[in-house]
Amino acid sequence: MKKTLMAAALVAFAPAVQAAPFIDFEVGGGLTFPSLNDGGTGSGDDRVSFTDSGGDVQLDLEANNGFYLGGRLGLPIVPDIKLRYERLTFENSNFEETFEAFGETYQADGEIFLDMSYIDTVFFYGLPDLVPGVDYFVDLGVNLRWLLGGFEAEIDGGDSESFDFPGIPLPAAHIAAGATIPTVDVELSGELNILPLSGLSHRDWNVKARWFAPLPVDFVARVGVEAGYRSWTVDIDGEDAGLIDDDDFQLDFETSGFFVGTAITF
Repeated sequence: MKKTLMAAALVAFAPAVQAAPFIDFEVGGGLTFPSLNDGGTGSGDDRVSFTDSGGDVQLDLEANNGFYLGGRLGLPIVPDIKLRYERLTFENSNFEETFEAFGETYQADGEIFLDMSYIDTVFFYGLPDLVPGVDYFVDLGVNLRWLLGGFEAEIDGGDSESFDFPGIPLPAAHIAAGATIPTVDVELSGELNILPLSGLSHRDWNVKARWFAPLPVDFVARVGVEAGYRSWTVDIDGEDAGLIDDDDFQLDFETSGFFVGTAITF
């Protein structure tokens, strides 16, 4: 909970800088509607599946609707910065079975909860505009994704046992690009974060459309709405990944879904 509050605070503080000169700034947020496509922990006979199929134990988790907060800060000379926090959780409110996961034994009797919430910190450079008359952007950089959650199971007697994910960032190459259709003032864009390493890999991509309303305050800030679709897959094996000092940490995970939100640019 403390890590979640800290993450939200990091994103929320950004509006204080909007009045500073030579700074390009954007803030936004919205709702997410994810689904859990696949995932689990362990392998072979010790496999625990997060869904209702595969594995010796099937937790049958359901995705909860979530939300996201984001911001972008453009600075002279030094890399620009993007921040994004997403609340992403899955649960089964009534599960009764004993199983092993993440090196722990859980005598579950009640709610099972998987928290995949995270915060992204992206450092990037935007390529210069080389096509006159075309409103577009291309960003290249590095993303550090901090997993903030973990796994928790309610046990007999109303207590709970939990496992917190290791406090290391998942690094990834960051690529984003987009262009505006001038006749309707709609921006179409996409983003990819990818790390293709054995034992420590993940891939997150999204596509979205954003429309800015023609308001009298456009000379100060532009207000827009956005909608899109994203997909995120993770494959982590602590025994293979040298960055993780926990051989019992095995996690594979796949989620996707739509999102809608708003954005304000200064």
